[in-house]
Amino acid sequence: MFSGALFWGAFLLFSVQPLAGKRLLPVLGGSVGVWTACMLFFQVVLLCGYLLAHAGIVFLGRNHQPIAQILLLLLGLFAAPESLGSRHPELTQEAPAVWIFFELFRTLGFPLVVLSAGAPVLQAWYSWDPVTGHEDPYPLYSASNLGCLAALIAYPLLIEPNIPLSTQMLWWNRGYLLLIFLYIVCMMVIRSPEFAKARWPLSVNWHFLQKKWSGPSLRAKADSSPTFGMTNNSAISTEGKNLLGQEPARPPELLSGFVNWYLPIEWVVLAFFPVSLMLGVTSTITMDLAPLPLLWVLPLAVYLLTYILAFSGPPAWRDSRWMAPLAVAVIGLYLPINVFFVMYPVWYLLLYGLSLIFVVGFAFHSELFKSRPGKEWLTGFYLCTALGGCLAGVFNGLVAPLFFSGLQEMPLTVAFGSLIFSGFRPRMSWSTGGVAGAVLLWLAAICLLAGFRGFDFQDREVFKLLFLAGGLLVVALGSSFPRIFGGLFCAMLWFGNWYNLSPPNILAEARSFYGVYRVRANWTGTHHFLMHGHIHHGGQKWVPVSQRKRPFYYYIREGPVGGIFREIQRRHGTRIGVVGLGVGTLAGFLRPWQEITFFEIDPLIASLAQNKALFTFLGDCVGSYSLVIGDARISLKYKQPGKFDLLVLDAYSSDSIPIHLLTKEALALYLQHLSPGGILAFHISHRYLDLEPVVGNLVRDAGCVGYSMVFLPNGAGLRLRYDDEDLPYVFSSHWVVIARTQADLSRLVEDGRWKPIKDDPARSVWSDDATNVLACYTWE
Repeated sequence: MFSGALFWGAFLLFSVQPLAGKRLLPVLGGSVGVWTACMLFFQVVLLCGYLLAHAGIVFLGRNHQPIAQILLLLLGLFAAPESLGSRHPELTQEAPAVWIFFELFRTLGFPLVVLSAGAPVLQAWYSWDPVTGHEDPYPLYSASNLGCLAALIAYPLLIEPNIPLSTQMLWWNRGYLLLIFLYIVCMMVIRSPEFAKARWPLSVNWHFLQKKWSGPSLRAKADSSPTFGMTNNSAISTEGKNLLGQEPARPPELLSGFVNWYLPIEWVVLAFFPVSLMLGVTSTITMDLAPLPLLWVLPLAVYLLTYILAFSGPPAWRDSRWMAPLAVAVIGLYLPINVFFVMYPVWYLLLYGLSLIFVVGFAFHSELFKSRPGKEWLTGFYLCTALGGCLAGVFNGLVAPLFFSGLQEMPLTVAFGSLIFSGFRPRMSWSTGGVAGAVLLWLAAICLLAGFRGFDFQDREVFKLLFLAGGLLVVALGSSFPRIFGGLFCAMLWFGNWYNLSPPNILAEARSFYGVYRVRANWTGTHHFLMHGHIHHGGQKWVPVSQRKRPFYYYIREGPVGGIFREIQRRHGTRIGVVGLGVGTLAGFLRPWQEITFFEIDPLIASLAQNKALFTFLGDCVGSYSLVIGDARISLKYKQPGKFDLLVLDAYSSDSIPIHLLTKEALALYLQHLSPGGILAFHISHRYLDLEPVVGNLVRDAGCVGYSMVFLPNGAGLRLRYDDEDLPYVFSSHWVVIARTQADLSRLVEDGRWKPIKDDPARSVWSDDATNVLACYTWE
């Protein structure tokens, strides 16, 4: 019964996380920062829940705490989670992370804090039960982690595809009622007559900084046996089996008064690094793919798996000979990936990120399990681990965006984590065969990465060869001499990043809630371009000055965009709307009698585009332009900017698509703001997604007409117009145009490169309630 209640409570807690994130995505423009901010909130909730559990156990004891826990769960029924994301987000432009935090707290805060308290509370109740009270309650935590893992798997694979977003919260509320019933049953068990005869202290003194302690060090006791006893200075009976179905060994007697002062700090540190690493990996992969629940939950699921294995697996797993060399090889592989700016193949980077989370998480959580205290300190122990996770969320979600111009939190976490790993690594088993295995694994991973063109030797070949040799030396020496691995790794990582530090072609670097930006110039200084993550988001020919108005990248005049603007100007269309500013290239197409309105969610992009030292498209615009800062759907809905003769959808965060701008509700809104005979243009270029069938299904559902053009800059005529220095900045692109009737597009599609748009009746039409991004991946 206790295991069932733990499992179900954790399932509810972790299933609501992706649900809440998905409900908030449209409000924040589909930003990848939404999940990091949500994770910060849930880490704070977890800390508050563990603090609540600890305070209840300490001050209320066994007589009153169970009743108080049930009452708090009942009060959670008065929360209003259905209103999450329904308010107009006035604060999102200046402090989006703060707005997310308070919006989640307003709607879900109280019930989630009570839910978070469930894991330590139920384990404490379990240890009070006279039938099970002599067993180690810590492996019971695996039931909680298993529930978390089940929720993370079930949401993207079962819940999201089959239950509309608008009704998912209703089903969650029903699950919450079931959890209250399970808690009541567990309370009845521990308040049975047999339980009344059991002895349990009504309060526990918890003085972390107390200098006195009785008995030998807790660390020494923990290391003396792979099984950690849970007694109150009394021998434990070995009759019966433990939770793993194994005969428990007779554990040593444990300290029941005070613990060494440094242990709580160690628990916080060991909990911090896996969480920070998991958040860093999540930000990286969602920036280059899409902010969808599956890519949110994969790193979190691997993180939880390490918890399950460390807290419930046999002791041999935690001290196995393969763990240390595997960790050295995987951590060492981060050196070339970080220093060489490896961006693809995406499947390789995804697998590597998950592997890094697994080896670091398992190593740190194994040490956390070995240092766990007796059951009298159970809630305090979990409070410290929650504090570590919360600090990681604050570091990744608030501190890093404020002080770093890029994703520097990831290499910092890996570097300091390697130092901590070296600190406890000597206690892990290792062998000569393990050293050879680490070296061979690292070499195989490097060869695989080079084989798939993750990096090449076309530039800086001497530096790259020397750096790879240094990386191999770090892995070999780090496997042989455990104490020096962290220092060697940090030295190599520092050297590689120092070599790459501020090259002369970087003109500006900045970071906001919505992304990481870098404005660069080519080595000759003739082109400026904007990088969002790893993706080009437009640029400008800078020299000679006479050619600054000439569009490049996805927007050349000979491509789809040039044809669309010529058609609008032929009709004497005056009003143009563009969702997504970039560097303002489309302003260069205007005539003096035209006006253009840019909808841009990120104020930082607006400041970069208006900086005349970087780009001049807006400053040189011969027509009139205006900027509307905010999410396009919200701005179109509430600010009513009027009708447009042309509305262009060109909004991306790095290579991540804003899914809420590609639903049937969004298309209906666009059509409302389109003048009679007006044209919608969608830019759907993507490295991994085939979005044409998605837009085709929307066109079919709305009863409109659509055409598509895939532009490839390989024609002989095009090469005559652009010299060899300019051709690298002429990009292929994929565009779709939509209109209400065939007549509205008849002149435009006389260009034979426009083809009728393809749809896919086998796929459902995307809506605010249901989308399926995975079906669009090409994985090429």
